[in-house]
Amino acid sequence: MKKQHKGGQQNNNSGSNISSGKEAKAQTAGAPVSAPKAMQVRYVVAVIWIMLALAAGYWTGKFGFALPPDYAVPEEAAIRTLIQGYFKTWSAKDMEGYGACFQEDATIAFVDEIAPVVLDRERFLDSQRRAHERATTPMTEMPESIAVQLHGGVAHVQVRWHLKKAEGDERGWDFFTLVKVGGAWKIIHLSFFNDPRPA
Repeated sequence: MKKQHKGGQQNNNSGSNISSGKEAKAQTAGAPVSAPKAMQVRYVVAVIWIMLALAAGYWTGKFGFALPPDYAVPEEAAIRTLIQGYFKTWSAKDMEGYGACFQEDATIAFVDEIAPVVLDRERFLDSQRRAHERATTPMTEMPESIAVQLHGGVAHVQVRWHLKKAEGDERGWDFFTLVKVGGAWKIIHLSFFNDPRPA
């Protein structure tokens, strides 16, 4: 199944969203403040918050999700290396190397017009292995564009891909969610779809 024409068994996986939050409490103490002075204090606080917001907006736009460049640059390079390896190992029929790109409990979803087909890592790898075995000529897949967004220890990657096979070339999109595990980036989820076939 990566891409759907390659086949694969359907599996309905379900998951739960785990959310966590932080609660903060502040305490204030002191003598009563006159109304004019209280207004001055509020004005200063408001100005500080505006300056902080502007600085955060600039930082986010410059470096992406407020990550400092000394973190974002090497991490993005490592992510791009993983994604390139994902395509190279698949094209080389190296299913061991291909599987190593994924976290062990990763999920993969092919999205079509009817309903998504969701597989776990092992069933997905088996479908890819069988797809190569059935191919009459070697299949190769390459990324045409890679866009990375970093969120600390999580990354989202959008890839435009081009698949070459005997039946005709195909193109589509991959949407990866990556997590950093033991100092290395791994795919925890992949959703993908093919471009519609010409009428």
